[in-house]
Amino acid sequence: MNTMIKVPNLLADPAIWQGMITNLTTTKFPFMDLLKVEDNSYELILSVAGYTKDNITVTMHGYILSVEGVWDRVDEKDAKYLVEGIAKRDFKREIPLAEHIQVGDVALIDGMLYIQLQRDIPEELKPKKFTINETLT
Repeated sequence: MNTMIKVPNLLADPAIWQGMITNLTTTKFPFMDLLKVEDNSYELILSVAGYTKDNITVTMHGYILSVEGVWDRVDEKDAKYLVEGIAKRDFKREIPLAEHIQVGDVALIDGMLYIQLQRDIPEELKPKKFTINETLT
């Protein structure tokens, strides 16, 4: 059974994501925020407490950004929890990106994974403004 959910490309149209991003972040692990830093600059922030840079992988294949984590804390295998509420599991989070989105720096700081994204629209695809003359040349 194919359980893949079709969603619009991230950053293609921010208006599409205003309501949808909340639904995605409440149903997917790890939880994620999307921050608009500037007009063409964004930052994905994923909550990955307990994971290290050695057990997280960030890759891009086509227009799909993939973040994978492996929970491999062997010191906790025989622990006897009285209350166990912290997610300790492997994960794979795939995020569809729009055309012309490039991944910049990736950093793990205090349990948060920061992924910088930049939209680099080629000059020939940017809107053009034309001067209106009073005569044709």
